[in-house]
Amino acid sequence: MSGEKSGKRFRWLKYVFLLILIIGTVFTYLYFTGFFSDPAISEDVYYVSRGETIKVELSGAKGSSLSSEDESVAKIYSDGTLEAVGDGTTVITIKNAYNKSDRAKVVVVAPPDSLTLTAESVSISTGDTMMISFDDGVEEIEHSIVYESLNPEIAEVNSETGEVKGISSGKAEIKGTLYNGVEEVISVYVDVTPEDFRIENGDTSDDSDGHNVVLIEGESITLPTSEENIKHLTFESSDSSVITVGEDGTLTAVGIGTATINVTRYNESDSCVVEVTEMPSSVLVDMPQICQKPDYYYACESVSAVMLLQGMGYDITPNTFIDDYLTIRYMTYTEQGLCGADMNSAFINNPYDSSGYGCFSPVIAKSINKYFRDIGETENKAIYEKDVELSYVIKKYLAKEQPVLLWATTYMVNSYPTDSWIIDYVDENAEYEIGDVFTFPYNEHCLLLVGYDDYYYYFNDPLYGALIKYDKSLVETRYEQMGKQIVAVVPA
Repeated sequence: MSGEKSGKRFRWLKYVFLLILIIGTVFTYLYFTGFFSDPAISEDVYYVSRGETIKVELSGAKGSSLSSEDESVAKIYSDGTLEAVGDGTTVITIKNAYNKSDRAKVVVVAPPDSLTLTAESVSISTGDTMMISFDDGVEEIEHSIVYESLNPEIAEVNSETGEVKGISSGKAEIKGTLYNGVEEVISVYVDVTPEDFRIENGDTSDDSDGHNVVLIEGESITLPTSEENIKHLTFESSDSSVITVGEDGTLTAVGIGTATINVTRYNESDSCVVEVTEMPSSVLVDMPQICQKPDYYYACESVSAVMLLQGMGYDITPNTFIDDYLTIRYMTYTEQGLCGADMNSAFINNPYDSSGYGCFSPVIAKSINKYFRDIGETENKAIYEKDVELSYVIKKYLAKEQPVLLWATTYMVNSYPTDSWIIDYVDENAEYEIGDVFTFPYNEHCLLLVGYDDYYYYFNDPLYGALIKYDKSLVETRYEQMGKQIVAVVPA
């Protein structure tokens, strides 16, 4: 009996296990076929560009199928991948075997075909940052853009956010790229303010005569601009048979005529017209004549400067120039010996008597500019040039009837070294240092160069207080002995 009861109990347990298995199988089936889930699509509307593929976020998708009402607009795949095929509108549906479903509208629009810069500024300083962004013209969709700097040594950019940082002076190109390969490149300027760029001495106003610059055939100049870094500039001549332009901005007059010079700094430019004329065979400019004897015995530099200034219409006398504007330093005797100034920094001793030595071109240019500041003159300024060929001086100044102060020798006789002293005074124009020994070039002299012809240079020579001519080759020799230096008054 006990064996029979044991068999019945075992059969009952088998039925219980079978029932549990059946119920588990049913629940498993219902679970995987979505009976317990409500299938859903995360968004109500999707805006997609034609040709774009996105992933649709789904929930409760077990046992569900995905479909699109119009597969010519968009297709939906079992893993939730949505492919935008053509422009238009369709509805995608997720549905399971128990008629549980969800729907979403899909709007497919034309893909973006351009990018437009939306930043307010494209100019920053080294070390600063700014944000740039591009607009793809598709209002309904926000597409991510990948940013790249093509010149990271000038400016860096965050590839995701579009934040730009200035690294060094110059122009950097920043590229933005969309998912479909559409890209745009814009320029970011570091340490550059394009709106301020200009040619300094150009006049392109409507009432100008159009000839901003006049050059003599064969003459070369560097056109001054408001941009100090020549690397930021590009130059172009409208007629290279008249004006050629070097990479460094040097203009050379090669033929008679006119040419427009266009100077570009990245996205800003300015231009001027250059007229090239023939070299006159002779020039003689009428200028005042003042003799340095007996009142200004060793003041040839100051007297010549006053002749130039008076000839330009300025009301000044040699006494005023010497007393109020000339930098004068007197020699002293010390334990080390005779001490005095660098002649590039000051006139040595008294210009009114025989103790005077003289000074070089930087001193006179500085004195003239001091006078200009005193009277409020802003249109002109004095400049000095050293180690410049006399042919250059003639083309640049005399050929345009502009006299200059020129350093040569008294009566054009030979110069030789004489007195020496220890330098005890220098300024910003000095060519010596404190403690150096300077030797005076005897017969140092300054004259006002007013003309030339085939054989002679013409001077208002303060030694005579008259117009004097000297043989060209002799002047060139004495001019070289004095360091080939001049002073000119030019537009400020």
